[in-house]
Amino acid sequence: TKFKEIKRAKKALEQVNTDIEIPDVSDLEKYLDNKEKEINRSIRNAKSSLDLEEYIPWVLKSQRNFNVTIVYPTLFVMLAIQVFVTWQAQQALEPMELFENKWDPVIVSCETFLLA
Repeated sequence: TKFKEIKRAKKALEQVNTDIEIPDVSDLEKYLDNKEKEINRSIRNAKSSLDLEEYIPWVLKSQRNFNVTIVYPTLFVMLAIQVFVTWQAQQALEPMELFENKWDPVIVSCETFLLA
């Protein structure tokens, strides 16, 4: 690793010039190990102090909440629009008197929506 290379370079420099004072590599290793532990501890503290759950809207916290507040109302509105548009189109083509049951246009509209 890098520390082995540093130790070799230190020995080579000491052989060339004995007056050079190079700090011991093991001191550097201990210092860096302590810093790594401090950094990891700081990261853990930062992660634990950030409660991301509080920033997520309640609608998105569960699939049931999302379905009840977003999906079902949207589908209901789309169904209502489809039924109304189909009913109005049928009224323009055929008067209501031609149907035996007054709910027939609504049923046909719902079938049209579900098959689309």
